[in-house]
Amino acid sequence: MDEEILRSKLLALPPQDLISYLRAHGWDTIEDAGGRWIALRYQGEGRYKGATIRVPLSKSFTDYGLRLTEVLETVAIVESRDVETVIEDLELLGSDTCRFRWVGEAVPSGEIPLPSAVRLVGGVREMLFAAAYAALHPQTFYPPGRPPMEVSQFLREVRVSAARTGSYVVTVRVAVEPMIPIRISLLEADDEAEMPFNRRVMIHLARGLEALQDMLGRVVATDGMPDPASYVQKGLSANLCEALADVLDEGAMRLEAAISWSPRHRKSAAMPTRLVVERESRDWIRAIGKTLKEYSPTFDYELHGVVVRLDRRPQRRKDWVGNVWILGFVDDRPVQVLVKGVAEQEYDQFVFAHKNKHVVTCRGELVRQGRQYILQNVRDVRIDAPEVSIR
Repeated sequence: MDEEILRSKLLALPPQDLISYLRAHGWDTIEDAGGRWIALRYQGEGRYKGATIRVPLSKSFTDYGLRLTEVLETVAIVESRDVETVIEDLELLGSDTCRFRWVGEAVPSGEIPLPSAVRLVGGVREMLFAAAYAALHPQTFYPPGRPPMEVSQFLREVRVSAARTGSYVVTVRVAVEPMIPIRISLLEADDEAEMPFNRRVMIHLARGLEALQDMLGRVVATDGMPDPASYVQKGLSANLCEALADVLDEGAMRLEAAISWSPRHRKSAAMPTRLVVERESRDWIRAIGKTLKEYSPTFDYELHGVVVRLDRRPQRRKDWVGNVWILGFVDDRPVQVLVKGVAEQEYDQFVFAHKNKHVVTCRGELVRQGRQYILQNVRDVRIDAPEVSIR
C-alpha cells in the first residue's frame, strides 16, 4: 500500500477504536494519563508478553501520527503480521473478517488461473453456507434445496474484498451487531445463545475447519474415523469438506484462513484465528466428506419391514416409551433398523404387527450411527393388509 494512503488511513483511525481492539487482543490498561494517553501491557503468551505501548488520545498532538505509527508497528510485531493488515482490521472493527489465502506455484504477482479463482470464491461461499447451516442446526450433511431464511439473509449480507497484491487473498467481511459493555460483562465468553447470528456463523466456520484438521490427524494416525457427533456440533459437515477439497483441486498447494474477531463481542481464547490446510490432505478430506454424507439423516424416510424385536421401559411421569427393531431394506440391503422412542399408541400397533406377523410401514428421520440405522421421530405407522402378512 502507498505510504501516503497508509498514513491517511492511520490518521483517520479513532483512538477509541484502537484501544477497543487492543483490549480485545490481550492488552490491559496499566496507566491512564487523564485523557491525554493510555499505557497498555500485553498479557498474552509468547516472547512478547509484557510488552508495553502508549496510545495518544488526542489528534491535536504534534507527534500524534508518529506515536500512532510506533504503536501499530509494535502491535504488528506482537501479532506476527504487517501494519497494513492490522490497519485493515481496525477499519473493519465492527466486522468479523476471514482472509482466505490461496497459495500455489503461480502467484508471485497476485495472479492465479481463472478456474482457480472461480473455485476459490465458490468454495468460500459454500464454506460460509455450511457454517450458516451449522449455526442453526448442526448435522453431517445439508442436502440441496431452498435454504432457511437466516442462511439466505446471511449470505446476502457478506461482503468480499478484492485480492491483495503479492498473493491471492479473498477477504470476507461479516458485520457484527454491537453489544453494550454491561451486557458483555454479564455473559460468559462462550455463551453462543446470546451472540448475534453472524458471529455464531463465523464461530462454526472457524471451529469446523479446526475440527476437520483434528479429524484428519486422527484418521491418518488410527486408519479409522472417530465418532463424528462432537465434530459436527463444532461445524464440520460433508458440505464443508467438499467445498475445501474443490478449492484444493485447482492447483493450490495449500489454503490458509486467517480470522480476525470484532472486539464488539468478547472473544473466547478457544476461538481459532489461523488455520492451514495442505493439498496433500485433499483426498482424505473428500473421504471424510463422503463418510459424513453417509451418516447424514434422511428426512421423511419410509421404512417397510417386519418387527423382529420389541422393548418398552417406563420413563418420567410413568410414561412408557418403547424401542422397536424392524427388518427392512436400506439402500437395497437388508438391515435391522432401530425405531427409537415410540409412543404408547404407535407401540401398540407394532406389537399387533409383530404378534400377527404383518408387514409394517412407518416414516421418520433415518440416521446412521456406526453400523446401526436408527429411525427417529416415527410417525404414520401403518399395518399392511393381512394378505401380505408373513407366515
